[in-house]
Amino acid sequence: MWWCHLLLGVPLVIVGLFFFLPWTTALPVALVLAIGTAVIGYYSARALRQPPVTGKVAMVGQAGEAVSDLNPEGLVRVGGELWVAQAPEPIARGARVQIVEVQGAKMRVRPWGS
Repeated sequence: MWWCHLLLGVPLVIVGLFFFLPWTTALPVALVLAIGTAVIGYYSARALRQPPVTGKVAMVGQAGEAVSDLNPEGLVRVGGELWVAQAPEPIARGARVQIVEVQGAKMRVRPWGS
């Protein structure tokens, strides 16, 4: 993340402003730069503290479509990918399903809205 180093250079730019501009011009510009840098730094740090939501954890709760009849196993399309899925009750082809759990290359699903 090379962009975070730009935040470290802002104090140098602020000091440089006072060398090249009158202080009545440099002060407002420096304040705007300082406040902008603080806001960007705050939101950047907050974003970096968020837990990653990728892989199996992110799929739970998503919707999919039954490509074949699930009785109890069949194929489900989720995000353009085909998955082998199990359902506790028969689900017809074309029905919308919700992912309950992902176990390896299989997932457990239920009918959407139940």
